[in-house]
Amino acid sequence: MSRRRAGRGPRSTLGSVARRALAACAALAGAETARAQCHAWTGGFAAPSALTGEPYTLFVAVESGAPRLYLGGLFPVPGGGGPNVARWDGANWSALGGGTNDAVLALARHDDGAGAALFAGGSVTTAGGAAAPGLARWNGSAWSSVGGGVSGGFATVLALCAHDDGTGPALYAGGAFAFAGGVPAANVARWNGNAWSAVGGGTNDRVLALLACDLGTGPELYASGWFIQAGGAPANGIARWNGSAWSPLGAGTGGGARALCAFDEGTGTRLFAAGGSEFLARWDGSAWSSVGGGLSNVVNALVVHDDASGPALYAGGSFLSAGGASARHVARWTGGAWSRLRAGLDTPMVAEVARALASFPIGVARAADLCVAGTFTQAALLPASRLAAWRGCASPVDAFCPGDGSLTDCPCSNRGSAGRGCAWHAEPAGALLETLGSPATDDVLLRALSMPTAGTSIFLKGAALDPSGAAFGDGLLCLGGALLRLGTTASTAGTAQYPSLPGITLSARSGVLPGSGVVAYYQTWYRNAASFCTSATSNATNGVRVVW
Repeated sequence: MSRRRAGRGPRSTLGSVARRALAACAALAGAETARAQCHAWTGGFAAPSALTGEPYTLFVAVESGAPRLYLGGLFPVPGGGGPNVARWDGANWSALGGGTNDAVLALARHDDGAGAALFAGGSVTTAGGAAAPGLARWNGSAWSSVGGGVSGGFATVLALCAHDDGTGPALYAGGAFAFAGGVPAANVARWNGNAWSAVGGGTNDRVLALLACDLGTGPELYASGWFIQAGGAPANGIARWNGSAWSPLGAGTGGGARALCAFDEGTGTRLFAAGGSEFLARWDGSAWSSVGGGLSNVVNALVVHDDASGPALYAGGSFLSAGGASARHVARWTGGAWSRLRAGLDTPMVAEVARALASFPIGVARAADLCVAGTFTQAALLPASRLAAWRGCASPVDAFCPGDGSLTDCPCSNRGSAGRGCAWHAEPAGALLETLGSPATDDVLLRALSMPTAGTSIFLKGAALDPSGAAFGDGLLCLGGALLRLGTTASTAGTAQYPSLPGITLSARSGVLPGSGVVAYYQTWYRNAASFCTSATSNATNGVRVVW
């Protein structure tokens, strides 16, 4: 039989892809199912139309017990309303009143004594039509100025952080300005709800990032940017405020660190700064060190996120490699090594960049989705207009390793339909592995569908997940760690099931105890005797993750 290229399964329109992206970022986890893929990209931004303009920042706030995702930048709000800042409530986007007249570059939530509110900083001068130089306050119904805002220099707020330095809770603003509320405050200022005050003499140049964290000596405020002095003393791009004075952090980062993040790699919390010769450095309280060889270009955003593989530090920016290995614009650091998120982000023939990251919790899940905003138009091979989601695993049973092009491409671009395995010669949609039953009742069955009418199927279990996937015959294999061959069954009318005999449970065969919380990964290999796109005459379904 001659070789021939697979037909592709139905491709989603941009609008439907966009709706799936938002569901990945914000919708609550549904019932147990193996059809919602995890550890894969989904692209797009907002129904009914894709996002245009320039997104700059993402922020997650808990309001009335539920998470909300805010987006700031320079863009029209999907669905209409005031521009440049929008709120996603899990079902719809909404504008915040009349929005702002210019770019929103930083967001924070803080109670300054008048109730919890959203603060939006940037190059704005008005919000909702009211004067708000550099910074505005949204109380849920109206915008207002924050003590007269900032002025002088570029009069721009680039970073916001709520922090108590021992003198009471306050909102700290960093950026490029000379005054706050008319008070001299060089590039960093403190708002206590009634008045602005300087922060120890400020810095001699722009502040790009602020972070409040405890590295073992109590909560302190960290600032990074283009300055070489803080409080009049040398501070090479990064400094620490202890409530009374600024101090440098060793030799510093060399300036330009656009993001700060605290992360525990297993040896205690460390400060990570997106700067230095390798574009990312780690401060342990006494010295700076390399982070696995660093990144190949600028890092714009850092966030700690758990996609059900364990907490990790994620970096987003304009880099193309991490630790010397390919990683397009977003990468994951676990404390031992960098890994890429499949094919990453892309914009053909344009200088694409990831600008903001947010870990958006989906309520009932162990993990959230990683939301990424920037100027890219593709996430892996899927359309993604300026925002994409790396899907975490949400329920006790989730699918992963789709052959639909949302991760490593199928061996000969023989993509299947959404969520299924790679196509084979008689089924362009690809084979599907799903589950029946529940880990809670120890009656989980694996069922593989849409395979050859008659043939051999081997059910496999992996102790870990290979986040990149690898070619496996005409399909992909994403199982990692020790592999266990559970059993071989014959396909009947294109369907195979395991266990297929009474008295055998999947948990026992997998060597796990229900209720233990052990995570196992499953895929099905099947024989496709007809010559297709490789010489292997075999293929694989998607994978299924089960939390026992």
